Amino acid sequence: MKLLLSLFAFMFYNLLVTVCLSNEWIEDTWVIDHQETDYTIASVNGKITHGDRLRVRFTKNNCSVGNLFTTVYTMADNPNLAEVSEQFTSATFMDQEIVAKILFVMPFLNGHTMWIDLGWIPKEELIKILLQDDEIFLQFKDDKDFKVTDYMDISENFWKTNNLREALEEASDLCSAL
Repeated sequence: MKLLLSLFAFMFYNLLVTVCLSNEWIEDTWVIDHQETDYTIASVNGKITHGDRLRVRFTKNNCSVGNLFTTVYTMADNPNLAEVSEQFTSATFMDQEIVAKILFVMPFLNGHTMWIDLGWIPKEELIKILLQDDEIFLQFKDDKDFKVTDYMDISENFWKTNNLREALEEASDLCSAL
């Protein structure tokens, strides 16, 4: 299991570095930011923490369902931070209460980055949910099982919806061509 988690962490770290070096992002606008042989990703920058992008990944052979995920950069000084991988946490997403999963935590700059899965949602439903407002809002919350504020110094972010429909449609179409 640790090997699988390490491999998954390496894959996402590689993704982050590749995206940062090879693709042009447009401020506050959804863009196609990555394509591999088995998936495509569309994303947009965060408004509170700029580098914490909201991403939708479409995987080969399932291109009509998007995996919504984000990162949370934290400088929280908690010695147990690396142990929160696979932890579930409560959150408010677009005025709905959800449960998100912290996939893994990696050292990054002077802190750590948490990769957080918000779920798999059919593309049309996802577009409808994300376009409810001009901004997409997410806030992680303490609950009885997990005190998120012990691990995140900034527990909320929001993202713009500019070009969202077009980027998700294009990412899904690119995925279908894989």
